[in-house]
Amino acid sequence: MAQSAAKHIVHATEPLTAEQRRGLDAQLTDLARDLTPGEVRKAAARAVAAADPAAAEKRARKARARKAVRAVMNGDGTGAVVAQLPAEQALACWQALDHQARGMRGDGDERSIDHLMCDLLVERVTGQSEATNLNLEVGVVIAASTVLGSDDWPAKLVGHSG
Repeated sequence: MAQSAAKHIVHATEPLTAEQRRGLDAQLTDLARDLTPGEVRKAAARAVAAADPAAAEKRARKARARKAVRAVMNGDGTGAVVAQLPAEQALACWQALDHQARGMRGDGDERSIDHLMCDLLVERVTGQSEATNLNLEVGVVIAASTVLGSDDWPAKLVGHSG
């Protein structure tokens, strides 16, 4: 069994008793041989919900309470804003952006749906259509060897991770 699949199984079965976990071992091990790690994660969550619905509900309640927003810098001048939300809120946000973007395309805007959704997100969050006049903090990390002139390694843009 791949290490990531095993990690997903262990994580999914945490709310179960030791006896319940032993009861699912063979089933989940078989699944891990045939499925991708992402599929194993989903299958393990379904197996836990079937084995102990109350434990699965408790786990979902805890997960839904862990709301978070992060900025992740990709290192190529781009970044991602990631929001961990209850599923219905995440879907509502995505659908609102998607519906407005599709309406704009229908009205003749030639940008792609993804491009429009990104521009709409920036506008809704910052209040600016292009978000070029921002009051923000940018972290740049430069190697000491570069500052001292021994080499010319590029600087790194640092995001916010939590």
